[in-house]
Amino acid sequence: MNIFADTGAVEPMREKLAQFIKDHELTLNQVFNCDKSGLFWRLLPNKTLAGRCEKTAKSFKKPNDRVTILASANATGTFRLPLLLIGKSKCPRALKNVNLSALPLIYKSQKKAWMDSAIFKSWFFEHFVPSVSSYLRDNGLSRKAVLIMDNAPSHPQSDCLQSPDGAFTCLFLPPNTTSILQPMDQGVLENLKRRYKSALLQKLLISLESNISAEQFVKSINIKDCIYMCAKAWEDIRSESLSCAWNKLLTCSAQESNSLGPSKDSNDDAEALASNDPGAVASNDPDDVGGAMSAHGTELNLSPDEVHEWLDADYNLAEEFTDEEIAHLCDPESNIVAESSDSESEPESSACDLVSHKEAVAAFDTAIRYLEQQPDTSSIHVMLLNKLRSFAMTEYSKKLKQRKITQYMTSRSQN
Repeated sequence: MNIFADTGAVEPMREKLAQFIKDHELTLNQVFNCDKSGLFWRLLPNKTLAGRCEKTAKSFKKPNDRVTILASANATGTFRLPLLLIGKSKCPRALKNVNLSALPLIYKSQKKAWMDSAIFKSWFFEHFVPSVSSYLRDNGLSRKAVLIMDNAPSHPQSDCLQSPDGAFTCLFLPPNTTSILQPMDQGVLENLKRRYKSALLQKLLISLESNISAEQFVKSINIKDCIYMCAKAWEDIRSESLSCAWNKLLTCSAQESNSLGPSKDSNDDAEALASNDPGAVASNDPDDVGGAMSAHGTELNLSPDEVHEWLDADYNLAEEFTDEEIAHLCDPESNIVAESSDSESEPESSACDLVSHKEAVAAFDTAIRYLEQQPDTSSIHVMLLNKLRSFAMTEYSKKLKQRKITQYMTSRSQN
């Protein structure tokens, strides 16, 4: 527990929330929380991995590329919104020619990759309200909800975060209670980051097997890789973990009425990664990183403390805002990012070239043949790829110039 936490404000806040839920006739499906955290998305352990072809691991400058992620879910864990990810560049090279609406999360930009009031307000009205409205409608629930959050300087005032009909509103946690009460701060964001770093480490292991050094690997990772790994990490967190994170904020009666069960996730991943035992993989590591290390013939000479240091690097380098920086966070115009800005220090090769419809169809054909030859393939997977191939074929046919039937015929004189 944070020694600066205001423990005296905990019980009054719990009672206030319980009364709010009762007065507004809400279920826990309609009670949401959001929280943000920084992520150094290219950062590797201090002692990097050496492949079997290397005698020692070469040292190189630590990358300090940082993004901010915002996660939000309801108290039952039955609905989670797509992550909001904030980078520095408005037009990263890796997202050139990419339809941003097709990404698995919401991408925004800010010159220092911070959350500011304009971004948060945009997220609330353009994403939170519509997404939650659809969820409530699909589940036969009344169209009303409350979003609980901390009183960070980047958050607008509560009267600015309310739908015109008053159906969607916000409640702020008391100052200095985030570490105790904030649900997303009760291991959820940490879980997400550890899953992300497990995926990053596995990608590194595969690269080392291909004789790509750790330094080259770091340079090859781009913001699009970060986006998909973050989205996968968020998707893999169990619903039970999300609901259990509310235990400190909700009263016992509220939890019992919704039958919130215990979390099944554990926090043993640091010791598992440091053990060098292929079988010692954390329960919240879906990709079997320990097994991957053995399969790729690599060594991980890290103690548990060193692994913890790497996993907790985002927290150890927490932001401390000056008064001027706080004022900038509350002033949308001071945080405008240039249209052509690209501050992610990505290599030129990370640019996403346009893929033709014909190339897409050929790629799907190859992927389908690959799946058909695998012993563990499911027909569902094959059919999914076939549907995607059909989509590419439909788009391809739209681009073809319509021809007249006479163009396919020849006159007798030509025969």
